[in-house]
Amino acid sequence: MKELNKILYDKITLLLRKYLNSSQLLDYSNEIEAISLLKSFDQKPEELLEVNLKGVAARKLIDKTISFANENLSTENYQKSLYDLASMLAECEEMNISEEILTNLINDVKSEQLKAESLLVLADILIRKSFWDKSIILIVQAKELFEDLNDTVGVAKCENLCGTYYGERGEIVSARNHFINSLNLLNENEDDKLAANIESNLAILEIVCGNYDTAKKYFTRAINKFEKLGEYKRIAIQRHNMGMMYLDQKTYDRAIVEFDSVISLATNKQYHTILAISYLGKANALALMNKNKEGLEFCYKAMDIAIRIEDRLTIADVYRVFGIIERNFKHFDLAEKYLNISLRLNDEVKNRLNTAETSYEFGLLYNESGNNKGKEDWLKKALIYYEEIKAAQKVNHITELLATT
Repeated sequence: MKELNKILYDKITLLLRKYLNSSQLLDYSNEIEAISLLKSFDQKPEELLEVNLKGVAARKLIDKTISFANENLSTENYQKSLYDLASMLAECEEMNISEEILTNLINDVKSEQLKAESLLVLADILIRKSFWDKSIILIVQAKELFEDLNDTVGVAKCENLCGTYYGERGEIVSARNHFINSLNLLNENEDDKLAANIESNLAILEIVCGNYDTAKKYFTRAINKFEKLGEYKRIAIQRHNMGMMYLDQKTYDRAIVEFDSVISLATNKQYHTILAISYLGKANALALMNKNKEGLEFCYKAMDIAIRIEDRLTIADVYRVFGIIERNFKHFDLAEKYLNISLRLNDEVKNRLNTAETSYEFGLLYNESGNNKGKEDWLKKALIYYEEIKAAQKVNHITELLATT
């Protein structure tokens, strides 16, 4: 049985157990086997990431599942199963098919509760694709529905996703306000998974601002909750974020230990998004240690996955690290070209944090190449952003660099 399609089949079967009786589940299994969607082949586990889940067999499996559910479930349960299926596919980073299912479901669904939940999952997908205007409209629509339903947890989910929306754009102050609003809406132990997500989001913001002790506090809370819940994917994300904190603190060996741990888990569990950003995190650490050939290797690995999953923010950041590596090689013209690509992509997706980070790298590049005017111009652009978000350590560092102009 083809491994990735077998994994997908098992996930779908587990999902359907909520809605089908044993006889119906047997009929479903027989129908899937009858159309030969799952075929055997020899493949090493480490090669599984090369298989594209968007392939014909996987699509046929999903389409057949939807048709079977439509024929065998009530309208209410059919629509609930579609939501569960779309959420599972989004979790598996199958964004396009999940988006398609949710778009159709939102148009047809009768339950306002289910419509609100569906709007949020769709908004999350669009945020990951950097479709800012569409995503914020969906969040507002979901929040209005949850407010009409007096669903405080639902409103908290909207506030958390608003925080993610602003955080992904690098608007740190707005992001923090929404995350805190979300956390304040939850009663103690009301939704530990959501609370842990919010705390992990706040930890990331504190890293950006250089508040490492506060970040560790939030990380510890989040990891403890995720461990109790058995949320291994989210634990992996926290370990990646710890790596990013060590990277920011310039303790590169500790950062690489965290990234390697995440890479091992993400490869085994097929967490593509996490794998891409941890490959990139390791590449960044290696570049800053001047281990440039190794850094390039991990840049290419990150880029390969980021392109396949349409992660535009990661693609932009890969080009930034390419720029760092080429600067290390003293290939200043090539470094400039890579940083220009990174800047353009970040401008396109309106990510102010990544734009500031790339501006900072331009400043370092021009400092090293002897272009004092370019150095001053780019460092001042980065400084404006870091002053705005009150990232004191970065402000002090850039101010010192400017003083040597």
